[in-house]
Amino acid sequence: MRAKGQKFKRPRVIYCDVDNTLVVGGRINKRLVQWLGERRAEGFQLNVWSARGEEVARAAVERAELEGKVNACLSKPGTLVDDAGWGWARFTNVINPMKIKS
Repeated sequence: MRAKGQKFKRPRVIYCDVDNTLVVGGRINKRLVQWLGERRAEGFQLNVWSARGEEVARAAVERAELEGKVNACLSKPGTLVDDAGWGWARFTNVINPMKIKS
């Protein structure tokens, strides 16, 4: 699916945050885990990231039992180098994890 003005297909790559997204109130968001598994089965790449770093992302993936389904555990960027600045973000879907239905 293309966003208005986009000249290429949206990449089938999902970046999932940890705090208050994959882990909410200290608990794994099971609806989100199920949704991520469904997207993985559809051929999406899954990446989990955290502003607190790669180790936090990796620990959340283990707690959510998503090992083998996630392509990468990453830190969120501290610096972004892109000729479009944040303009590229208009081509991304932003999904509120609380609105994901099981």
